[in-house]
Formats: sequence, C-alpha cells, structure tokens
Amino acid sequence: EDRTSATNLIINYLPQDMTDRELYNLFSSCGSINTCKIMRDYKTGYSFGYGFVDYNSEADSEDAILKLNGFYVRNKRLKVSYARPGGQSIKDTNLYVINLSRNINDDQLDRIFSPYGLIVQRNILRDKLTGRPRGVAFVRYNKREEAQEAIKALNNTVPEGGSQPIWVRLAEEHGKAKAAQFMSQIAGGPHMGPPQQQPPPHHMNPHMQQQQQAHQHHSHHHNGYLTPTPYALAPAHYAALPYAVVPYATTTTTTTTTTTSVHGGSCVYYHYANASYVNSINYYDHNTGQMCIMGVVYICVWLMVG
Repeated sequence: EDRTSATNLIINYLPQDMTDRELYNLFSSCGSINTCKIMRDYKTGYSFGYGFVDYNSEADSEDAILKLNGFYVRNKRLKVSYARPGGQSIKDTNLYVINLSRNINDDQLDRIFSPYGLIVQRNILRDKLTGRPRGVAFVRYNKREEAQEAIKALNNTVPEGGSQPIWVRLAEEHGKAKAAQFMSQIAGGPHMGPPQQQPPPHHMNPHMQQQQQAHQHHSHHHNGYLTPTPYALAPAHYAALPYAVVPYATTTTTTTTTTTSVHGGSCVYYHYANASYVNSINYYDHNTGQMCIMGVVYICVWLMVG
C-alpha cells in the first residue's frame, strides 16, 4: 500500500554500513514509528543508500525533519524529507553520466545535479584496483521531471571542475542501446566459435591427461544441466560489451577449466597461459533460462617447470 500522507519520510545519503536497527533507533527519538526500512538489493543485501521511516503521527514526522535533516551519521550528511507519492512519476528518474572528471567526489556531483531536483541516490563508479573515479556516475532524482530537466540543462556541457562536455542520458535508455548494439554486432560480425581444444603440455603424463579430460567433461554437465561452452569474442565485439577492456594480447592457450555456480546458474571459466587478456564467459541461468555474456579480466603469471 502506498502511504502518501505527511507521515512517511525518505532519508537519503545513509552510510553503506548502516543497519535498519540503527536507522530505527535514530528516528525513534522523534516519535513512535510505524515502519522503518533501508532499501537494499534483494540478492546481495547491498544498501542503495536511502530508506523510509513512516511515523504514526504527522507531528512526529515534522519533528524528525526539523531535527534530523542535515544530521551527520559517520561521514554522511542525511537528507530527510517527505516521501513522494507512488506512481508513474518515479519511472525514468535514473541518469547515466559519462566524461566526468577523474577526480570528482560526491559533493561535487551533488553541486552539479542538485539544482535540478531532489537527488535520491548517486553512485560514482570507481576503478576496483585504484579506487579512483572512472568518470562515470549514476544519479537518481525524486521525480521524472527533475531528471528530464537535468538532461536538458547538463547534457553536452562542461561542468564545474571538468575539462570536457559530459554526456547525460536516462540509464534505462543507455542500457537498451548497449544491448541493441551488442546483438547487432554479433548478428553481423565475424563468426564466433568455441576455443579449439589444445593438446596437453608435453610433460603431462597419461594419468594427468585423464584427470583433465574428466574435469572438462564434468564442467559441461554441471548439476545435470548442459552448460554452454564459452565463446571467444572477435576483437570487434569487445567494444559492444559494457565497460569491456580490450585484451593486451589476443593469442591465448587453453590450459584448465573451472565450473562454478553463480546465482543458481553455472559458469565455465577457461584459464589461459597469458599475461593479460579478457576472457569471455557464457553464463546460463537455470532459474530464468537466459544466457549472459560477461567479460572478465585476469592477470596470470604461470611458472612452468619442465
């Protein structure tokens, strides 16, 4: 049931490690609470950084806004306001932004986008190794109209602290465009086939060969399902993969395979004796019957003893 009365509050910029109990304890100091919940990914439990607190009286909700809006929890400054009504206005509110400064932080991103509406959530994508911004971010507004206003005002403009025009689109449109581009290139591009089986190393004895063949056979019949063989992408297809990294070397040699379970599906990993490469993996989800293709970067150092 949608509660659109003046008792339901939305709290933005919650710390990632904040629990529902912490949120409840903080806001119960202002009055009796009906419900309290931090919004999370239902599979991973990852906090989206915002939540809802519904009071039993309007006076308590008003008091919470006066006392806790701008309140600091660890390194986060909370933003507390009345929750918007549900409905169509909540769709098309998430923006995908690229060409941002590689030094941008949350406060700078807020200064760029907050003039156009209430920001419910924002996420700066970072390099997993260095932790530095990648120049890409997602910004979710409170209403569709606010997101549209930000697109009109900011797309193809150079923001504060930037050195090039940023590209601002609805995240949903960007995802559909990337998927269409990828499928189009697969349909019209070079033939894609499974990597050819290489002969075992000369030093492998017959017993080791039998173990490897048995392991490879098991990897194709995991949990009673026929797991599709990974396909090697032609160079032209790397550009179609979201955030794909072009391999440093395209010549690879298959050495081992590993089967693992991911969210109820199966992945077959082909490990190559190569310094740096992108490995294409077919992932078959047995729950949905869908095929996904993922690009994974490995850095391998192989020490071969003859």
